[in-house]
Amino acid sequence: MKQKINEKAIDLMKYFCAIIVIMVHTAPLLPQYKTQNWFLMTILGRFVVPFYFLCTGYFVFRNVKKQNSSYFKKYIKSLLKIYLIWSAIYAPLGIYFLYSNTSIPFILYPFALIIALLYIGTYFHLWYISALIFSLIAVYIASKYMKKRYLILGSFILLLIGSLETYYGFLFPSLQSIFDVYIRIFFTTRNGLFFGLFYVSVGYLFANSNIIFKFKYQKILLVVTFLLMVIESTFIYESNNLDSNILLCAAPFTIVLFVLCCNSKINFSLPYQKLREYSSLYYFSHAYFLILIPFFLSFIHKENWYQQNGLFRFLSVLITTHFTSKQIYYHIQKRKNIIHTTNE
Repeated sequence: MKQKINEKAIDLMKYFCAIIVIMVHTAPLLPQYKTQNWFLMTILGRFVVPFYFLCTGYFVFRNVKKQNSSYFKKYIKSLLKIYLIWSAIYAPLGIYFLYSNTSIPFILYPFALIIALLYIGTYFHLWYISALIFSLIAVYIASKYMKKRYLILGSFILLLIGSLETYYGFLFPSLQSIFDVYIRIFFTTRNGLFFGLFYVSVGYLFANSNIIFKFKYQKILLVVTFLLMVIESTFIYESNNLDSNILLCAAPFTIVLFVLCCNSKINFSLPYQKLREYSSLYYFSHAYFLILIPFFLSFIHKENWYQQNGLFRFLSVLITTHFTSKQIYYHIQKRKNIIHTTNE
């Protein structure tokens, strides 16, 4: 008899991860506790997106296995649609960013936005969708020609290369100069090739094997891998790194966390479908409020509330994001019901 995973626990964890994303982007411990906030962002904030990648990889390739390649094409099309919609929504903020941070002539703004769309989206957090699309397509194609172990090994080597951004301060000067060339062109290794590919590959592996149910000592492993993340974060602290987007120890922690959720006995009475949708809506909509809240507070000369109070910053963005997500969810469900009624 085939064992089933606990999708409810995964939905609940994804919702918590969305809240952590907002926490990371609002830096609730700043400006008072800079060191503590750095560790909060570096430890808690570095397994969230990998968890999303792994979950998506698992569910997509599980459904491909159950159905056929037409499901994969349909899913990629839906992702592209989501990517274009949110990129259009965030285009005004993308234009504002270009105006505030670059010297690009206004006439070239459309070309800059198009280039951004092909790589990271029109605003900073939309890179996730483009990276996810790339990773899914890459794993889908590679899985037809490579054995699972080679796919995992190859994608892990790429993750190691991606982690050079985190370990930049420890590189030899000659290697730094080579890496600098890459950074000048592509800005970051936080993309589908050097980041998302490994986690989506692990999701593919889990979807095509029973490894999930063979893990032992899951809770102990979760604690051990979390402590390893703490040690790694301490090691790279003040190491002149370019960024800390990729923690290597986040990989085993994320994998164990996913496995633990799959085998969890959690079965609370909660609206899991809604939580699943909210986790996505939180992620995509919250970035607007990082700009809008201080903007509106400036009209009453209270922008210091946002700048100097981390807890207010976090809660204000979380609450406005929640109510916005609630309205979006309501209208999406209403539209679905209208379409369903029309088709009957």
